[in-house]
Amino acid sequence: MSAEVRISVVIPTRSRARYLQGCLQSVLIAADLAGCPVEIIVSDNASTDDTEAVVQGFNSALITYTRQPRRVSMRQNFEDALSCVTGSHVIYIGDDDGILPNGLRLLRELLMIHDPDVVKWRKLNFKWPNDAAHVPGHLVIRYMKLSGRISWLDHTKLQNLFFQGKHRDYSDGAGIYHGCISRRLIERVKSTSKGTYFWCSMPDVYTSVANLLASDRDILKIDRPISLAGASPRSTGDSAVQMSKAGANGQETEMEKFIREAENDPFRDKVSDGCMSIQLHLLAALELACRLQDIPFQINRENWVKVVHAELAGFAPDMVSPCKEGAELLLGQGAVSDTGRQMPKAKADALTQPVQSPSADMTKAAQTFSYRLTKTTISGGEHMKDIVRAAQFLDDLVDNADLKNALHPPAALIGVLRVRNKLRRLNQI
Repeated sequence: MSAEVRISVVIPTRSRARYLQGCLQSVLIAADLAGCPVEIIVSDNASTDDTEAVVQGFNSALITYTRQPRRVSMRQNFEDALSCVTGSHVIYIGDDDGILPNGLRLLRELLMIHDPDVVKWRKLNFKWPNDAAHVPGHLVIRYMKLSGRISWLDHTKLQNLFFQGKHRDYSDGAGIYHGCISRRLIERVKSTSKGTYFWCSMPDVYTSVANLLASDRDILKIDRPISLAGASPRSTGDSAVQMSKAGANGQETEMEKFIREAENDPFRDKVSDGCMSIQLHLLAALELACRLQDIPFQINRENWVKVVHAELAGFAPDMVSPCKEGAELLLGQGAVSDTGRQMPKAKADALTQPVQSPSADMTKAAQTFSYRLTKTTISGGEHMKDIVRAAQFLDDLVDNADLKNALHPPAALIGVLRVRNKLRRLNQI
């Protein structure tokens, strides 16, 4: 059993006060139930809205608020926030994300019992209501992510997955974003990385491999959500996906602002910030982490070329070109062709422009359930108004409050069937 656990939840933010309000509310609810000290670090990247007023409105001693005097890169804001952390274990989440009410309580028990350096869990994605697109809030429940199974992942086998190009995405690693990392592992990474923990323009991608390479212990994984990933109309990630498929449209998006601000950050990898390929940024992060930690960068080139090509096949042609130079530096000449997928103009415009529809408050949309073999989508209704209600709904669904069941779950299939049956009963009420 480990020494006293103190959990630090770090929330980098920038001009998204509306969503930060719900995020902080969810974390404070979880902190109240955690059973251990919790601190919340809000790192404001020079917001121009009422972000500071929202934070101060909570009047909570648990919250430490720090503000950048001017806009800096996402990476720099992440790094500066870390300097405020005093906890034994650290979680980063976005300002439109949330923590389940009993999430930190469950996490604390896992840390006390097993003393891991890395804890991974199955996060689900909540889509915030979007009035402009006439889309209500919704949550996709994937049954196998909620089985409750607890397992240990061999860190050397996970490392090999990345070197061999047999991973699914960067979340297969040991990320601090919607993951929990011990301070001792963070300090180990910093000691091999010139005293800096976050590198590259995508700090969540970099830390997923940097932590994994630096770790000498296996990783604890629980198929039960502790946090909930939010996707708001202002999400940088969603903006990147839209831009990669539709191409540049002459209007500055959230992603283009991100690119511009990252250009002058010296803590870089070999891939241009204008490259929308997450897989290439992951490969560049792997190469950089290997270089900093003095580990041979020995990859299966053939598999990695296939991985990158599969992603770029869905890109607009003008989004492929920014990826070429980095791809050739990492994979050799001819690794990336000039062609992407040519999307019809009408469809591309639809991705980058708000849907014109009658004005409506989508938080008031009626609730619907859509059932599939492996998932159920809940859309609209009281549960999907915001991240706080969605987190409570998910917490109740998996019964995180029952720690005995959470720490000693039934067989995976039984856990899945329980979730499916609860959803069916909810739809009948």
